[in-house]
This record gives sequence, structure tokens and C-alpha cells, in this order.
Amino acid sequence: MEWDAPYVAPLMPAVATFQGLENSIMKNQSSTFTVTSHVTQTDRLYYLDWLRVFAILVVFLHHCSKIFDYHTTDLYNTITSFVPSLHRELNSLWIMPLFFIISGASVHYSLKFRSAGGFIKERILRIAIPLVFIGTFVINPPQIYITRLFHGQFSIGFFQWYPHYFDGVWPGGNFAPLGIGTHLWYLMSIFIFSLILLPLFIPLKKTGTSAISRISNLFANPWALFLLFVPVSAASALFEAMGLGNIRMMGHWDQISFLFFFGYGYLIFSNKRIQETIRKYSTAFFVVALILTVLYLDSHFGVNLIISGVTEHDFLKIDASLPINHSVWIAVQAFRGLIAWCWIIGLLGLGRRFLNFNNKFLVYSNEAVLPFYILHHTIIMIVGFFIIQWSSSIGTKYFTIAMVSFAVIMAIYEILIRRVSILRILVGMKIKNDSRNWQTALCVMTGFFFVLVMALLVVSSKAENMSPPPTKPGLYVNEDFGFQLTFPTSMNKQGKLTFYDVLFHIKHPKKTLYLKVRKNAISANQPLEPQAGKKWIKRIMKSFHMKHPEVLSTEVFTTPDGTKALYATIKFKTRTLSLVGTYAFVDKNGKRLFIAGYNDGGFEPLEQIMKSLTFK
Repeated sequence: MEWDAPYVAPLMPAVATFQGLENSIMKNQSSTFTVTSHVTQTDRLYYLDWLRVFAILVVFLHHCSKIFDYHTTDLYNTITSFVPSLHRELNSLWIMPLFFIISGASVHYSLKFRSAGGFIKERILRIAIPLVFIGTFVINPPQIYITRLFHGQFSIGFFQWYPHYFDGVWPGGNFAPLGIGTHLWYLMSIFIFSLILLPLFIPLKKTGTSAISRISNLFANPWALFLLFVPVSAASALFEAMGLGNIRMMGHWDQISFLFFFGYGYLIFSNKRIQETIRKYSTAFFVVALILTVLYLDSHFGVNLIISGVTEHDFLKIDASLPINHSVWIAVQAFRGLIAWCWIIGLLGLGRRFLNFNNKFLVYSNEAVLPFYILHHTIIMIVGFFIIQWSSSIGTKYFTIAMVSFAVIMAIYEILIRRVSILRILVGMKIKNDSRNWQTALCVMTGFFFVLVMALLVVSSKAENMSPPPTKPGLYVNEDFGFQLTFPTSMNKQGKLTFYDVLFHIKHPKKTLYLKVRKNAISANQPLEPQAGKKWIKRIMKSFHMKHPEVLSTEVFTTPDGTKALYATIKFKTRTLSLVGTYAFVDKNGKRLFIAGYNDGGFEPLEQIMKSLTFK
């Protein structure tokens, strides 16, 4: 998914080779192929282009499956399924590592024909412009809006909501600049990684080789190449041990692991001996990858192999989650590093053997990869928001979302982006008439807008989004939603709104305890019954990004004002063990409120306060 990737062999004086090429073909390849007087058409490593096109289609289907996955919290179907969950878990093992490998390879070939300054300029034109302009102000807002709309946090139209996009920074607020909170995090990572590792990538004038190239011969041996998984596994295990596993929301991996994969891409393609080793042993790596993947998925979902503390889902109980042993889970993350590396070697070698050819489909598809990637997730969320409201089966909804989204993306690309120069520029594509003047102007303009985005980020992060103070001790009135809650007088302290607290967040003045309230956190047709409540209470807890929540008990009772409520005690992991009491209320109009009370000191003080609430 790297956008300027002149995959070529060592320089060859073949100027005459280009004289017979058709101009139309050259124009179509301009987004990914740099024409120089030293490069022949046959020098391009077409299998990397095929792998990129194949991978972007897998990512597209991956995000369609996300709507029906057990782990989804942003936008999800009422009923989730094992098959989409299995599909996403399988893809997460190799898809993003492969993208970073290809991106690292493109850097190697790009720097053969560019200086450091030219390379940075190219990164700005191809990556920073889409991030700063399109990503921040066009692509990201609809995703945030759909998420808020789905969770009942806004009910107004998109254009009415758009000014609220700058209220607070994601995830606590709405503002998602650059790649924060959306699929464009990949572009942001590639841009940052390119700058961080540039000193190691630049060929020295004296030797003509880079620092990484000089050590590459150490990994031409198959066993040395195999052991490159160790740093990735160590990084994955370390992040889990530090309690930072939640950062895997971006591509299911941590950023340090991605940095290693990015560097490995450069390392592999800077040395022909490594590439030959990969070609020779790829089949063995691929077979090992398949075997390890089957074992991992089987144990993860508990199909046949159920391992205490490792198996996360009970296959027979559909989406039931099982408690995870944190110490063992650290080893599981290290195991994923091994699996991913075997997939990478296997795919690169098999691709080289069977996919190193060109045709018109590849030329067209390769140019479309970047705009397709930029558009795809936002379109999927918009289409999916409406499709999941159907009463159809999961299969029908999935294929409808996939087909409609693909058609819309390709229509936007073919009718608008591909044919309009300014849109090509904004999504990082090249235009027919290259000019250093307009490129320089774009770089300067991007700098100004980047400063603007950073200023908006600072302003949004410092915005005080406070709940209004109670009108009198113990009473909170919300005129927008037309209700009031009466609390004990000890709870009359103003609190700060967060992403999840649409209504208010009120903190106990003396104790380590606070309440959160959401409207329509569960659908109105869900019964307030102890057994049925376990499932949707756990889903709400996951939407709060709580780690391995466990429902200990549930109880139905009536509040002092006669409102029927469901109470549940939940245990979940943080850096220290915490306990949670959750309540679901039904108001007179049948609309639901969800109240969560958090208390590090035990259930008793929390239960007394919660059961003294009145709802009017």
C-alpha cells in the first residue's frame, strides 16, 4: 500500500527500451513507477504490485467483516457471527505486516533515484497531503459521525453536526486529525517511520550503500532470516506485559512491531541473496504459517483446542468471551510474531514465483490502490449503518455491504478522482503535467495546513466540555433529553464530559467513585432480565474498552421512585483490579439509560449509592 514504489533491479543502461512503450501505459503507471533512463519495464517486481492489490482487497473485506465481529464496538450488527470473527482474526495475523514490508521495499527503490530532500518532498506529496487535507477534513468526520449516531450520542444531520467535529480530541472528543482514530493511521505511521529511519536508509556517498544494506548479508542464511521474528515477538510481548494491549486497535499490532516490519522490507529488498533465500524456502515457511495459524485460531475460538487462559471465545456459545490469563496471553502475543513472519516469507516467495508478470488489470488496479484505500472504510461505515438495520441474515447483509461499498468506491474513483487533477493531487496520485513549481507550492501549503491542524488539535484538547452543575444538591436536570435524575446529596459535584458520557459524568467529592450515564446504550426491546442482561452489559463494557470484563452477578430491582432496573456486578482488569456496578433504567417513554458506577474499594459503598438514586 506504499504509493511510490519503483521496484527495479540494479541500474541498467536501457534508454532505448522505453522508446517502444505506449504513452498511455506509462501514464497509467505513473503513480507507482518512476521512469528513468536507467530502468527497463522488465526490471519491475510486479509480484509486489500483485500482493499490494490482493492485500487491499483483503483489507476491504476485513472491514466489511468488522461489522459482524465479536470484538466490534464502533458500528456493529445486532447479531454477531463466528465466520466474520474468524475472518478478521486470520487477516490480522499477516495483512498489515505485509503492507509494511511492501512499504519498506518501496523506500529502498525510491532512494535509488532520490536524494534525502527529494524523498521527503515525495513523502509530503504522496502521504502528507492526503492526511492533512482529505483525511482530517473529509474522510475522518463521517466515520466519527456514524459512530456517534449509532451509539445515540447525536440525532442531528451530518452538516449540522460537523461543527461539533472539533469538540475535543478522539476518543474523548470528536476531532480526529491526520490518521487518529481512523484507518488512515497507516499513512501517518508510514510517514513517521520514513522520517525516523531515513538516516539508516540513505546510501552513503563513499560506499553507495546504506547502514541497513551493509548488515543485510548477515540475514542471507535461512536460519538468520527466520530469527528476525524475535524482535517483533519481543515487542508484542513487552507491550502486553506493560498493559498496553489496547493499542492493537490500530491494525491488531503495536507500532514498534510495525516499525520492525517496515525496516525489514527495506532490508530484504536491499540484498539479492536474501530474496533468493526467500524464494528457495518460501514453501516451507508458508506451510509452517498455515499449521501455526490453524493452531492459533482453533485455540483462540475454542473449536477443538480449548486452553485455559488462552481461549478467548467459546465456539459453542457463539460470542461468549472467556477470561484470559494475562501471563499466558503475553506468550500468545509473542507467538503471533512468529506466525506473521512465516506468512511474510511465504507470501513474498510464492508471489515471486507465480505473480511476477504484468497486464492491463494490474496497471489499472495498482494506480487505484491509494484512493481506494483512502475511501474504503468511510464508505463501508456509511453503507453498513443503513444495511444493518435490515431484518435480513448476516450473509445477506455482509454481501450487500461489500458489493454496494465496492461499487460506490469505484464509481467515485473512476468518475471523479481519476479524471480530475486537483482530486488526484489531494489523494496522493500524480498528474499528467509534473511541475516543480506546483509541487513546491503544495509542500508549502501542506505545511501551513499542518500547522492549522495542530492548532485545532491543541484547541480541541484544551476545550472544557463540562457538564452543567446540578440545579440543587443531588438533582441533575437535562432539558435536551427531557429527564432528571436525583442523586444523594454527597454526589452533587460537577464533572467532565467524555466520549462515552453523552449526558454527564459526575464524581464523588471524597471517594474514588464516579458515575457515567448514557442514553439508548441498549436497544429498547432488550428485556431487563438477569440472564439476557449479561450479554449486552458485557458489550457495553467492551465499548468502554475495559479489559476482559466478567459479569459476576445480575439482579432486577425497583428504585425508590418505582423504576425497574437491572443491576450487575462486573470485574475487569486495569493496572490494578477494579470493581464495577452497572445499572440499566427504563424511563416512562421506554427509552433506556445506562448508568455505570466505578469503585476501587469494593461493591458495598457503590451499591448503597446506586440504589438510592431516583429517576423521574
